[in-house]
Order: sequence, then structure tokens, then C-alpha cells
Amino acid sequence: VGALVGNSLNGSVIISNSYSIGNVSGFINVGGLVGSINQNNIVSNSYSKANASGDDNVGGLIGNNNRGAVINCYSIGNVAGISNFGGLVGRITIGTGYQDVDNYWNIETSGQSTSLMGSGRTTAEMTYPYVANTYVDWDFQTVWGEDPMYSINNGYPYHYWEYDTPLELLSPNGGEVWQASTVKTIYWRPNWGIQQIDAYLSLDNGFSWESITQVPVPAYLGYYSFTLPVVNSDQCLVKIEPVINPDGHFAISEISFTITTSIPPSLNILTPQNAGLKLQSGRVTTIDWSAYLV
Repeated sequence: VGALVGNSLNGSVIISNSYSIGNVSGFINVGGLVGSINQNNIVSNSYSKANASGDDNVGGLIGNNNRGAVINCYSIGNVAGISNFGGLVGRITIGTGYQDVDNYWNIETSGQSTSLMGSGRTTAEMTYPYVANTYVDWDFQTVWGEDPMYSINNGYPYHYWEYDTPLELLSPNGGEVWQASTVKTIYWRPNWGIQQIDAYLSLDNGFSWESITQVPVPAYLGYYSFTLPVVNSDQCLVKIEPVINPDGHFAISEISFTITTSIPPSLNILTPQNAGLKLQSGRVTTIDWSAYLV
């Protein structure tokens, strides 16, 4: 029993770029994504958020793996069983066709600290920012997307195809008040197929634009940080657009936001302060000052 597939037959069966949610229950071979896979089957680039419960051979992703390959997958659903159960996979048979490559399960949400396949990770390790030893060698350029704002998949990686929508700017999107001369980050939802983007800032409600990216930014990152100019404007907008064929694919802040200096730039001499002070030639004199945005 599986949320996507119950039992796949022997042979060249490939289950890829898939995911599942919900609850799955049964007696034997119960998996959050697939109940049972067999020799030379491949499950790759897939994940399950489904809860799996049963008596025997129960796993967060796959209940029973009979000499199949599991590559670049993860599961985070709760797992409950009586015998042969585990965070990612409940039961395995090793032989020709068997592979376990860069797979992970959440030891906290699954309630399971062990699994015959995969590597156990905490929620903090599996959600953004992803630690170095998790999602090793995964393709975050064309297959998987990062979720830095926890707005798409609660911080977990997701498939680009799940959100194959027009390029979307997430922040700033209107009403923000940003301090001039500070470093701020813009966020967008990556669009599968867009490789690089340019970003622009307008201080006059879109009448004119200035580039804020020195070089094109990989779109899959979903964010870019830059230093705000020293200005006062409540008519600020950010625009992002693909480097290739930008017409019709750009995204702009829905409502203007504000950049303010709050405290104007200043330079104050602290010492010496005595009016008419005479300095002697050849002697070292210390001058102290304070500066803001200068």
C-alpha cells in the first residue's frame, strides 16, 4: 500500500519527480510514497510527507525494497509499525539492482531514529538553510528548489515543476520600511526553466530603474542581497526579470515600499573643539570625529 504506488513489478519501472501527502495505512508493505518496489525499479528525486502505519514492512517513503534503487529522496511523515519498520524504508533485500544514494528521513517528525536505508536528520538539518551533509549532490538548478522563506514547502526542498508559474517576487512586495545604507535581501519564487535573473530598483514608482545586480544571479537561489542607496523615497519598487527573453516574464513589487535615512548623514568633530585653537607646526595632534552614512 502506497500513497502513489502500491506494488511495482520487476523490471525497468522508474518513479521520479514525485511526491505524496496524506495518510497511508495497511497490513504489510506500507510506504508513504510506494508500498513495495522490486528488482531494477528506481525511485529518484521524490519525497513523501505522508504518514504511514501498518503491521509489517512500513516506511516513510517505501515499505519494502526488494533489490530496487532509491536515489535523492526524502521523507518526513510519521511512521508506525509492529515489525520491520523504519524512517525511510521498512524492509530491504540487497542484491543486483539495489542502491541507496543520498536519501534522508526526518528522525523527529517520523518518530523513528533508525532505517535500513537513508540517513536520519533533524528538522533543522533538513529545512533551509540546508546543512552541508544533507541533500548531497542533489540538483538544485533544474530539479529541486530551495525554500528560504518557508513559503512553498515549509523550508524543505520542492520540485520546480510543482510551481511552474510566472516568476513571482515575494519580498519586498509593498509597505516595507527599509533603512538606507543597510544590506537587504530580495526574495523570489524560482520558475523552472529560468536560469538567471537581473534585479532592478526604482525610486520613482517605476518611472526609471537602476540595476542592483552586478552580474546575473542564478534564479534557483531565490534570493539576492544588496546595499540600499542613501536616499529618502516612499515610491520604491524592485523588479526581477530573466536574463534571456525578459519580455513578459518580469515581476515587480505589487505596492511601493520606503527607503529612509531616518537620521540624516552627518560628520561631527569631537576633538579638538576649542574655537581659535592654535596648532604647533611639527607636533602630532589627534583629531576625533563621528560619522553616520558618510
